[in-house]
Amino acid sequence: MSVHHRCLMQRIAAFLATLLLLSACGGQAAPPAPPPVVTTMPTASGDDDAARTLTIISTTAPKQFNPHLTSASRDFAVARLIYEPLASLDRDAQLVPILAREVPSVAAGTLDPDYRWVIWRLKSGVAWSDGAPFSADDVRFTFQFLTDEAMKSDSQPTYGDVQSVEVIDPLTVRVNFNKPVLNWNQIFTGFRGSILPAHRFAAYLAAGDRDGAAQAEPLGTGPYRFRERRAAETLFFAQELVTTERFIFDANPSYHQPGKPWFRHIVLRTGFTADEAARLVLAPNMTGSADYAWSLASSREFLTELAGRGSGTLLANLGPFVERIALNLTDPTPRTGPPSSPESTTAGYVLADVRVRQAIALAIDRARILTLFPPGSELTSNIVVYPERFHSMRPELSYDPARAAALLDEAGWLAGVDGVRRRDGVPLRLTFQVNESGVRLATQQIVVESLRAIGIQVDAIVVPPRLSYSSEIRRFAAHLEQFNWGSTGPDPIGLLADWTCDEIPREADGWAGANNFSRYCDPRFDELLRTARAEADPEQRRQLIIALNDMIMDSAVVVPLVRRADPSAVSRTITGVDLTPWDADLWNVQDWRRVAP
Repeated sequence: MSVHHRCLMQRIAAFLATLLLLSACGGQAAPPAPPPVVTTMPTASGDDDAARTLTIISTTAPKQFNPHLTSASRDFAVARLIYEPLASLDRDAQLVPILAREVPSVAAGTLDPDYRWVIWRLKSGVAWSDGAPFSADDVRFTFQFLTDEAMKSDSQPTYGDVQSVEVIDPLTVRVNFNKPVLNWNQIFTGFRGSILPAHRFAAYLAAGDRDGAAQAEPLGTGPYRFRERRAAETLFFAQELVTTERFIFDANPSYHQPGKPWFRHIVLRTGFTADEAARLVLAPNMTGSADYAWSLASSREFLTELAGRGSGTLLANLGPFVERIALNLTDPTPRTGPPSSPESTTAGYVLADVRVRQAIALAIDRARILTLFPPGSELTSNIVVYPERFHSMRPELSYDPARAAALLDEAGWLAGVDGVRRRDGVPLRLTFQVNESGVRLATQQIVVESLRAIGIQVDAIVVPPRLSYSSEIRRFAAHLEQFNWGSTGPDPIGLLADWTCDEIPREADGWAGANNFSRYCDPRFDELLRTARAEADPEQRRQLIIALNDMIMDSAVVVPLVRRADPSAVSRTITGVDLTPWDADLWNVQDWRRVAP
């Protein structure tokens, strides 16, 4: 029996067991589940609710809507329907004002020529969706919120150089920096710049209630407001048993852009596999259809074939994100002490030896892995990959199993009769964790085979998608872990800060708010990062950023696999989609419309 067929039968068995349990509870049959929403694609634009309803497919459901308390795209991508920044960066890294009246400039007197402060003039007449006025007080409050220690905000590293935020008047705010900051345009911009309403979140901040702030009813200035989450439904789709949820959003009647948004409602359907999501947009049929789907982690052959059918377009958003394997420098299963902690890891820990880490990097067939990823993806040997001016010209990471085997020999790990290497009688056995997606499972298999060929036994661990970007990714209960990560703005300093000692996740903190997944800690790196932060000369800063990238790569604490294009699918009846690598796909959803195919 194939793995696919076995998984299908297990899902069916679980579904039938659930039905039996429901029928046994109480004296009455459970009410019938609502039928799945099937949005029929109109053949022309129109004014009816069907035409004015945008259906979006996501493989995972959002767990909360606060954009500052998550690193999961499933959350912040959807939060952009509700929350807005002062401005955002388009695909050319040019600022587009949103809640701001204009882009700050030296000529207008709103940007310090030495980059020590910036003044934002806000749009007048903007209101939160509950009718309360938006003001500079909300901008200052947002800074207080995301830099508060109790909040453990994922956005905090972006604001490390901000000294203070001053309210000059209700529609003017000044951001003061503690040094010249060339990347001032990343402060209060993009999804990490989303403004929170003080009147909704002040009580959570005062109480230090992070969980409450994460689960609070969303309230924004954006084009949509959240109406409801509908109960999960289970249905057969393309020979799969699928459990889906629906999130309903309605147009914000107080939205500050006249005549927008065009769509009255948005239905977000979640729980489909990436292949199923792509089919709904690119190959709609009697089973159902949709207007848009993002983060399609499907094979390039599959997506290319579907796109050729003519019902939609495949978009490839190639930016700063790298699919990588992190190597855990701390022991996930120590004899004593907390797991994956520097304090519990002994000098003899297998991945403490840089030669073992280098061998792993050299043994992985990355060219073969590239064929699994969406169109537009490319190989990389760096962590900082975009913008191009920060690209290191270091030698490419090669595929060299012979060199990898020699490094393991040198480190004292010698081949045994069963093909598994041993040192002092201990087998070289590692665990490799990925989340449950088709591309990552296929990648995991290639990595397992590649490492087995040089004598490393690898046990595969599969984590449910709902956990992949929660505390599990920071807990790192394995030796190797694969995920997609990158900069949230055109200045990579915030990304590089993820490798500082202070960013190591801790069990005592609930594994929250820190992004140094590998537990890499080098005081020389931290010092060089501080120097780069303070450097005002653009060319010197560029060279320092490249040097920081090279330090990470030389340490072999991460294996960059693919600079990953983020594929989305859009129906041919939808216009206005304008993707940028610096914000969520829905950053300009207010401009989307339905047109005749």
